Amino acid sequence: MSENNKPQTLPEFAQTIYKKGLEEAERGNYDEAVGILNNIHVALPIMTAVQLQIGRCHWEMHRWGLARQHFEIATQLEPHNDDAGWTVGLLALQMGDFKKGWEGYERRWGSKSFKSPKLHTKHPQWERGKGLRRPIIWCQQGIGDQILYGSLI
Repeated sequence: MSENNKPQTLPEFAQTIYKKGLEEAERGNYDEAVGILNNIHVALPIMTAVQLQIGRCHWEMHRWGLARQHFEIATQLEPHNDDAGWTVGLLALQMGDFKKGWEGYERRWGSKSFKSPKLHTKHPQWERGKGLRRPIIWCQQGIGDQILYGSLI
C-alpha cells in the first residue's frame, strides 16, 4: 500500500521498487541496489502473466471491456511482450477496432503461444501500396480460414 493507504497499481509498485533501488545506489550500496532492481525484472513478467490471465478470464465471460483493461495493463508493463501484444490485437479485432487489431495480430510471430511457423521466402512480404502484383498465398491457420479467405482471392 502507498502512504495514503490506497493500493498501488502494478506500474506504481514497480516505480516504488525502482526508487528504492536508486536510493541504495546513491548511498553507494550497489549490491543492494542490484538486488532490489532485480525484483522488478523478475516481478514484471509474473505481473504481466497475471494481467493476461485475468484478461483472458474476462474475455471468456464476454466481459470485453474488463478484458481489454487487463490486456492494456499487461502491454504497459511489458511493451515488447509479443504474447500480450498479440492478445490485445485479437480482442481488438473481435471488438471491431481493426487498426489496433491488425497491428497486434502481426505480433503473433513473436509470441510463444502462436504455433504456426512464419513462412520464410526470398520474396518480399506483401504490404498495401507497395505495388506487389502477385502475392504468395500461404495457409497459416486452418482449413476454415483457407476456405473463407480463398473466396476473397
